[in-house]
Amino acid sequence: MLVFDVIGAVANAATAIGLGFAGFTYFRDSKRKAKQDTLEAYSRLQRETLSEINKWLPSEIKKATEDKTSDAYKELSGYLAEIERFCCGINEGIYDFDTFYHLSHGYFDSDKGLLKPRLMPLLEVKLANARDDYFGNIHRVWERMGKK
Repeated sequence: MLVFDVIGAVANAATAIGLGFAGFTYFRDSKRKAKQDTLEAYSRLQRETLSEINKWLPSEIKKATEDKTSDAYKELSGYLAEIERFCCGINEGIYDFDTFYHLSHGYFDSDKGLLKPRLMPLLEVKLANARDDYFGNIHRVWERMGKK
C-alpha cells in the first residue's frame, strides 16, 4: 500500500510540474503572439493610415475641418477612426502596449512629433460639442505613453 502511495505522489507531482510548464508555455506564447500581432497591425496602420495623414500639413488639416461636408474632412475623419480603432486594441490588451511604445514613441505621442499636431485640429472640432470623448482610446494611449 505504501508503494501505491509513493507512486501516486510521484504521479501527482509530475502532473503538477507538467501543468505548470504548460501554463508557462501558453503564457509565453500568448505574449509573443500579442507582440507579433502588434507589429503586423502597426505596420498595416502605418501603410494605410499614418503614411496618408503624414502627407497633410497641420495647417491643411485645420483648413479641412472648416467644412465638415468636404471630401478632405471625410478622408481625415476616416484616418482618425482607424487610429482610434487601433488604440482600442492597445487598451483592450489585444495588442502589446510595450511593443507599440517602442515602435512609435516620439512619433505617436509627442506634441512636436508628426502625428499629434495633425490629429489635434480634428479632435478639437469633433469633440467641441460632444458630451462624451469619442476618441477616449487615443487619449488613454497618449496618457499611458506619457507615464512611461
